[in-house]
Amino acid sequence: MPAKEIHNLSVIHMSLLKKIVESGSAGIAAEELGLSASSVSYRLASMREIFKDELFIRTHDGLKPTVHCRRLALGINDILNRIEQDLFHAGDFDPQQINRRLTVHGMVSSMGWFTHLFSELAGLCPRLNLSCHSWNSHSQADIVSGKVDFGIHIIESELAGIHELNLGETKRIIVVHRDHPLTKVGAVTLEDFSNYPVLMNDLCWNSYAGSFMEKIIAGHGFKLNVKGSFGDCKSLFDTIRKGTFITYTSTLALPDDLTDLAIIAPPPELVLLNSSYHLKMSSQNYGSQEYAWLAETITKSFKEYVARKNGRPELQAFISPQGTST
Repeated sequence: MPAKEIHNLSVIHMSLLKKIVESGSAGIAAEELGLSASSVSYRLASMREIFKDELFIRTHDGLKPTVHCRRLALGINDILNRIEQDLFHAGDFDPQQINRRLTVHGMVSSMGWFTHLFSELAGLCPRLNLSCHSWNSHSQADIVSGKVDFGIHIIESELAGIHELNLGETKRIIVVHRDHPLTKVGAVTLEDFSNYPVLMNDLCWNSYAGSFMEKIIAGHGFKLNVKGSFGDCKSLFDTIRKGTFITYTSTLALPDDLTDLAIIAPPPELVLLNSSYHLKMSSQNYGSQEYAWLAETITKSFKEYVARKNGRPELQAFISPQGTST
């Protein structure tokens, strides 16, 4: 669409399209917006010309939006909501008035953070319904479509329509049973990932085909000896306590009780896999007053959780600025 045609699109045009989509009636839309029938007809004709689409099809059930019109309505609805929030309610935003369902997806290793987020938002937004789930292969597409409001992951987005905020560097370590042969050695090599059974978590990070870790290990002539993948951290560490397994995971995944577990620094080849946590959200929502507040609150909550988890004394030798873990 040429820029000069976009300039002809006003708030009343967008409001009219939204009202007709909702009601299926140009008459109802005209009454609610205080417009005459001729004014509605003129503006509909103008929008059809701007968008090069019929927009609505007349049926016995009323006006039905075309596929293109339905897509337009989604974006227009967000624009109108933002105008209402940021212009008409600027300066009087109150998070306690947020009354909606908020869906957040996070990495398997960061699931423990959800407990803290629930507690914090319960006090700040008592009317908010928070829905938290583990990250999956559809999470990024669901963020773009609006099904998911926010997501946290280390993989950078490849999809248009996602805005990202960097939340800081990840820290990853090797975890084995305290009596594992590697604890006596005090170091892990890439060959050890071939000689010992490997357990995986953070499924979208290192269990899908062609993971970074698998590529690096294969590039040095070894085969990753995967014996199991876990969608929750408790099962992962309970299994490590019962055998000679080895896992390479985030410090956030560590349980509070490290009984029978030992931490070892990862091999230098894996340390080169520097990565950061990213807060992901829909680009069309980013910038509204409500979403800006939610993004800031979630960012602060997650960073504080990471600081607490990484502040454990038993981790300092592995995650200090001079340490070897990423």
